[in-house]
Amino acid sequence: MKLFSAFIVLGSFHHQAFAHGIDKPIFSKKAKAEKETNRKLRVASSQEPHVVKVFSVSGTAFSKAGKTESPEVLGKVAKTGVVDSKAAKSGGKKKHHFCWVGSYPDLGYNKWLKMIDEMGQNCEVIVHTGDTNSGGETPCMYDQMVLPLNDLKQVGLKYDIPVLYSIGDNENNDCWKACAGRPGKDLPPFPSDVCSVADTRSFMIENSGVNTGVITGEFAVEHHHKEGNIPGTDEPFSCDFDNYMEFDEYAVATVEVPGAQFYLSDERGDYPTQDEVDPLEGRYKFWLNAVLCFEDWIEYTIEKAHSSGKKAIFFAHQAHYWGVDVEGVVDHVFDAEIGEYYNAENLCAMTERDLDRCIELPFEPIYKGYRNIANKYPEMAIYVAVADSHYIQMVRQDSNADNVVGEPVESYQNLVLVQADSQSRGLVIYQSLDIVDEFWPVQMLQHWSKAAFETEPHGIQYYPSKRTNPPCWEIVDGEWVKTDANCDSPFEPEL
Repeated sequence: MKLFSAFIVLGSFHHQAFAHGIDKPIFSKKAKAEKETNRKLRVASSQEPHVVKVFSVSGTAFSKAGKTESPEVLGKVAKTGVVDSKAAKSGGKKKHHFCWVGSYPDLGYNKWLKMIDEMGQNCEVIVHTGDTNSGGETPCMYDQMVLPLNDLKQVGLKYDIPVLYSIGDNENNDCWKACAGRPGKDLPPFPSDVCSVADTRSFMIENSGVNTGVITGEFAVEHHHKEGNIPGTDEPFSCDFDNYMEFDEYAVATVEVPGAQFYLSDERGDYPTQDEVDPLEGRYKFWLNAVLCFEDWIEYTIEKAHSSGKKAIFFAHQAHYWGVDVEGVVDHVFDAEIGEYYNAENLCAMTERDLDRCIELPFEPIYKGYRNIANKYPEMAIYVAVADSHYIQMVRQDSNADNVVGEPVESYQNLVLVQADSQSRGLVIYQSLDIVDEFWPVQMLQHWSKAAFETEPHGIQYYPSKRTNPPCWEIVDGEWVKTDANCDSPFEPEL
């Protein structure tokens, strides 16, 4: 029996890109090294299907300024429109196929470095499913938001493997919390580099590497370009976090499904200034964009994987989108309280206006979308890899079927949900999905990194029960004050 680990979820990027919806695929050539630019510089994402972004792939940080060139500038273009490039490659056979993690190396940073190095040695592909920044009442600083991805990029370069990334809520749609403060806890706003989802998402698109194709060598990756505008706006679709890769026996697809109610969480009860810092009204278009990109991309990628003869497809994103009954059976969509602004009645009215269908819960299209493709492709093993809830889980969606003779029931045994044991434990533990055999092609394994576990502080380092102040900063008379002028803190704001 052969056992390979195929997919590791962390956060990688590629040099070659296809434009979905366009007949002629576009490949970029290996980017030239560029000097580090100002860390606060952001470049608007290009929506042109035949434009290739060129980013730095050297050094310890992603280049923060993109250089836009036409494919003709990058290399000799054949009549097919394909720029000359190397064929897809990988770093040879690994112990594990697909590996993934989530969260951030906030504490025990040396543990994190040891663990991801071990992943590089053992995994065929690594995916970071988001939450690169500490969540909630902590600053959103540019350097910290891309730190785990920079680290993973170095691992990918070292071991010649691809790294993929799907955005989470901590570095994206939760940054407003740091800027809003929390009066109930006497917590003033944190000095942060960025606050609104529009700014955070744009920054991560330009600096996480998702637009570069391959950053860890040269691997064939298909990037999602969706024609048209977001309904009700004149803004083009932005499916920047949707990528697709094929390996010998399986395919991997990333999609944009962050937590915090998938952009629509109304938390004004705890944060009275939420609407002032990042208006709730503006959240809807980001959710709508992500939903329509998701629905389009999962249909396209599973059809492509099926046509290519793959046994399995692994979808990777951040959010835990399902709910369970008293016995732990996944039988409904995640329905936790989201606040009044986007309650079921309001969201239904908005989606009937814009989509001619009623959607009452933010994750409803995700639950139904995966169900639909599982029903359409019963011979495919479909795995959804997430990491937001910070505990390990493996369960089938819609698996509540009685073992009796009677009418057929709606049950999808080929749709499996797998969740990583991340957060503090993510500094020691990662998960993999391995191709096993023809009968049941996939197995999930949990891996403990011995090198990370034995790095000081010894064992698993858990986060404190309460949030701590960012290093070198304290609250004095209701304002943040730096306590050590010489302290080099990743959270250091520019005052």
